[in-house]
Amino acid sequence: MALQSDLHKERVERRVKEQLPRLDPVALDELGMTQAECEDLERKLRGYIVLPGMPDYPAAAAPHAAPRWPAFPQLIAFCETPSDVRICLALAREKALWAVPRSGRHSLANYSTCSGMIIDVSLMNGISVDPIELTARVGAGANFGLLNAVLDGYGLHVPGGTCADVGVAGFMQGGGYGLTSRRFGINSDCVLAVTMMLADGTIVVADAERERDLWWAVRGGTGNQFGILLDITFKLVELPSVWSFELRWTVEDAPAALDAIQRGYMRDADNADVGYLVVMATIDSEPCLLMLGLYSGDPADGMRALRPLMDVGKPTFRDDTGTYNTLNDAVLAVLPGPGLPTTMEAKRSGYIATPVGVEGWKTLVDYFATTPNPYNIMVLEPYGAAPTAYPRGDSAFIHREVDCDFFVDSFWDPTWPDCDEETALTWLAGFFGVVQPFLNGEMYQNYPVRDLPDYREQYWGDAFPELLRIKQHYDPAGFFHFEQSITPPPPPS
Repeated sequence: MALQSDLHKERVERRVKEQLPRLDPVALDELGMTQAECEDLERKLRGYIVLPGMPDYPAAAAPHAAPRWPAFPQLIAFCETPSDVRICLALAREKALWAVPRSGRHSLANYSTCSGMIIDVSLMNGISVDPIELTARVGAGANFGLLNAVLDGYGLHVPGGTCADVGVAGFMQGGGYGLTSRRFGINSDCVLAVTMMLADGTIVVADAERERDLWWAVRGGTGNQFGILLDITFKLVELPSVWSFELRWTVEDAPAALDAIQRGYMRDADNADVGYLVVMATIDSEPCLLMLGLYSGDPADGMRALRPLMDVGKPTFRDDTGTYNTLNDAVLAVLPGPGLPTTMEAKRSGYIATPVGVEGWKTLVDYFATTPNPYNIMVLEPYGAAPTAYPRGDSAFIHREVDCDFFVDSFWDPTWPDCDEETALTWLAGFFGVVQPFLNGEMYQNYPVRDLPDYREQYWGDAFPELLRIKQHYDPAGFFHFEQSITPPPPPS
């Protein structure tokens, strides 16, 4: 232990000597801190700080998912312990800094950053598994790549994101949809307890018995609302292996296939083990429809469950068997990606809750065929089964009585002469003009959009008044805030 302590002190002093002298005096003045205060903060933390002028600032400040909205925080604190988080909160209160927690940097609207202080918890990524009780306690800094790899060793599972670098904490607080959600539920439905630090440094454990209101609110209320999440305790399920499948239809067969999928594999369907995404994409220069999924039962039963779709048009088919950790990544590998550091993305989503019909699907397929680049995608995330069975009022995630979440990703890049930002955004807006008649007005809060006219209603619906009451109880001063905070709605104009 003494050796570890000595090594930590050596690391801290090396950073103080080599990194902190490079601090920008103007940035320090704007931050309201002196060089000595920054050095003192570095020495207090088990983690470390990054400020403008330091070599690692550009990488530390950069978002992973939303380069459209760059931010330049005055201070980034990489916290390694709850004590680190408490020290940073105290500093933010003392200096009147806008402080925002960050984990996976995957906020699509870049709400996990700000112009003040980022409290980054990505180093708090410990995971402990109880294979007897089938539970896992997961640090708020863990991402799904790490969590899935750990659970894989036990043959255990919790529904999670399809991208390995998505942070577990932010994902869960927005609900959290994954490929196995139809069988095992929305990620937040699997939460037994959370540990959260409030703005004054108090640590609260919330579950079905203790601080039940907070437990209810954090499961769907989104991050940076009530406090800083420290860890999550999940209820796990046994899932030693899964069967993956891919069905692919031509654009001509796509409307009939989409109609068959909506009628037979969504809200009221009795096939919960069929977890999947439906994707319109351009592959080998041709638009096509893909059904990409994981079956959480016997492969022979999976084949029988998919048999009706084999008779719709002439789809190609391929499959594989393996662990969830392996195949969750492999399922989406077929989709092309821009792969350029300069590429920008805009996403918009909405819930389909009414039959679209073959003609309606044809309208959407025809619009997709006008894509200005080969990387745009249209995606359906099917609900029904476990998400629909979970009582709507038992958490702040309200999106239950729906067929699917519908979203479109639209990309642009300065190196693409035929697809600039205006072209990409115009195409995206046009798509939602076409799909609008089939949407119920709700929106998945993990796909935030900055210009929503009424995000309170679209994200939370009739759960919002209770969320506001809980917000005002746990964060009465509104310390945790951002552009789509839980705040009273503005008065009618």
